[in-house]
Amino acid sequence: MKGKSKKADKQVGLKVNTSKPLTHDTRLEPKTLAMFLKKSAVILFVVSIIVILLDFKGLFDSSEINYHSKRAWDEFYAFTEDKEIDVLLIGNSHVYTGINPQSLSTSLGVNSFILSAPGTHLGDVYFSFKEALKRTKPKVVVVETYSINNFDPYDLKGSALSDQFKSFASRKNIGIKLMSTPMLFSLENYLYAWSSLLRNHSFIFTDPAQLDLNLKKKKMKIPPPGEDYKLGKYIRFVSGLESVNLKKYDELGAPVKGEEFKFSKYTVKYLEKIKKLASENNIKLVFLTLPMYKRHIENYELWKLKLNDIIDSNVYPWLDLQDRYDEFKFDETSFENTYEANQHMTYNGSVAASYALASFIRNDLKITLPQRFSESKWLEVFYGKDSYFENCPVLNNDAFGKSLANYVKFSTIPVKEIIAYKRRGNNVLLVKIDKIELNLSTLWNKKLMVTANAMVNGVGGLYNIELFNYPAWNPLNHHLFFHFSKDLEVIEVLDVFLTN
Repeated sequence: MKGKSKKADKQVGLKVNTSKPLTHDTRLEPKTLAMFLKKSAVILFVVSIIVILLDFKGLFDSSEINYHSKRAWDEFYAFTEDKEIDVLLIGNSHVYTGINPQSLSTSLGVNSFILSAPGTHLGDVYFSFKEALKRTKPKVVVVETYSINNFDPYDLKGSALSDQFKSFASRKNIGIKLMSTPMLFSLENYLYAWSSLLRNHSFIFTDPAQLDLNLKKKKMKIPPPGEDYKLGKYIRFVSGLESVNLKKYDELGAPVKGEEFKFSKYTVKYLEKIKKLASENNIKLVFLTLPMYKRHIENYELWKLKLNDIIDSNVYPWLDLQDRYDEFKFDETSFENTYEANQHMTYNGSVAASYALASFIRNDLKITLPQRFSESKWLEVFYGKDSYFENCPVLNNDAFGKSLANYVKFSTIPVKEIIAYKRRGNNVLLVKIDKIELNLSTLWNKKLMVTANAMVNGVGGLYNIELFNYPAWNPLNHHLFFHFSKDLEVIEVLDVFLTN
């Protein structure tokens, strides 16, 4: 039995064909591929969730100190929770440094707001305009013309692409952002546009301090009602052109040539879209050119001709402060101390430009704007803040300001109002004189003086005080005369008079 068994075993073993090599069972491929795809999908899903969560937490967000567009959009959404925007300004850094919305708002009695971003172009302006309309319906939209440039959204690189990323990331309406993504970016930049982690992952090595701030959620806060709203402005220059750069105009000529101005097919496309959007919403569309120093642009008339071909100033109002350059209002103190091609305005320049725009809106546009001077929500934003007393009266003798006279004739000077208030550590005495009552030419070679009871370092006395008129400060209805002092505080005005 044992021998038979061994033979049988041997015969069975002989049936195995060892001469043929083993082959791969191809029937396993679909199963293996499916497993690979499932694992890849899980990994992609997990990575996506991590990216989304980190983006939501803002761990890789840029510093908000110089993130002007984000600050503006955050404040815009907060402001429009319960208030309408009457005059909306859009464009690039020229408008947020060149217009003071407080001066514009208190001149006209409206709510004005700037939505702009550095280095932006008309494509970005259009989608910003479109998103703003989801929150408010302005009566007037002002487009600053330095955003009308030779841009190609699919060829942005370097700082221009970075600026577009920041502006895009600042906006909040998901639907409009989805719609605008293929219009503002080339395909390879879609994910970077949506993810701060992908854009700023290098912070791990280059800016760990910012990561630490983001981790601790040390963010800029939107001011509650009653505190200072920026209203989209970022006026960072307070002193003007200095001798070193002024000499360069003599030695080198103008840094900008009007004949070199160009615009692209995308400029024309989005300008027409902006015009159509304004028309569909019954909004008055206005174009604004803010000035650079009078010697900064050579042959500006050639630049203006090209602009006019696409703006069509016969149909759309255009305030061109470069063409209507007023040397009396826009002097060396009005412009950033630079000879570089891209020159911005100082605080003084922005005030002068704001009053020029306010006058243009009131006198040249055939439009009725709200008069919000007495509205509680308007007063919460503007009362006692920047530019308020220069344009509006004291309502109560309170911590903000004190009215010393109203519609009184002193000697030969009819005074509209005299206000005492504090601003940036100074005691300010402000005298308003109605433009109808006094022509400034009568002050040629003369001084406006005030006789007042005042305190100096706690000691009372009778003082003659000289006041000054600043051409940049030009409200719609009255002239302004100022006296600034850290020590002298006026208690009572006894007389206002002219002297040599």
